[in-house]
Amino acid sequence: MAKSFKRLRLADREKLAILRAKGKTIREIAKKLGFSHSTISREFRRYGKFNYSPCHSDFHSQHRRRKAGRKPKIWGHEDLMSWIDEKLRLGWSPQLIAGRISKDHPGLSVSHETVYQYVFENQLHHLLPSQR
Repeated sequence: MAKSFKRLRLADREKLAILRAKGKTIREIAKKLGFSHSTISREFRRYGKFNYSPCHSDFHSQHRRRKAGRKPKIWGHEDLMSWIDEKLRLGWSPQLIAGRISKDHPGLSVSHETVYQYVFENQLHHLLPSQR
């Protein structure tokens, strides 16, 4: 039977730091805390093998979780919106636009569905190559 996924909490991180200070191995710590050894190894790799701080690690872990999955929005990027309008007028599809955004605007990534949302919200559907 597969193990269920568990996240490290601050209390787990504090125990982890104590066990590591006692010289326990990653596998021993994992067994004692009930986590996979890869979870413990990843925790040390991300947040410091030798200078591990439970509070620091927990703070950064929560920040990573809040930030995960966020994509930049089209709205609010005036230059990006005008770029999308221009490409729509040239007959580009939302799929093509979404694929090209990261090349012409480094650091930005938008799905074709986001482009479709932008098109319909701004009533630009008449610019689509084929009507949806």
